[in-house]
Amino acid sequence: MSAINITNARIQETLFLNSISGMTESIINGMETPIEDCIPEEQVNW
Repeated sequence: MSAINITNARIQETLFLNSISGMTESIINGMETPIEDCIPEEQVNW
C-alpha cells in the first residue's frame, strides 16, 4: 500500500468516526482516562 493510500484511508476513517454522534467526545474521554483506571486487554469483550 502506498503512502498516499494509507493517508487516504486514515482521512476516510477519521471522517467516518467524526460522523458518529458522540464519538469524538468518547475518544477524547478515553484518551484522558488514566491507564490505571483501564481494564487489562484480556478482560475486554470484543
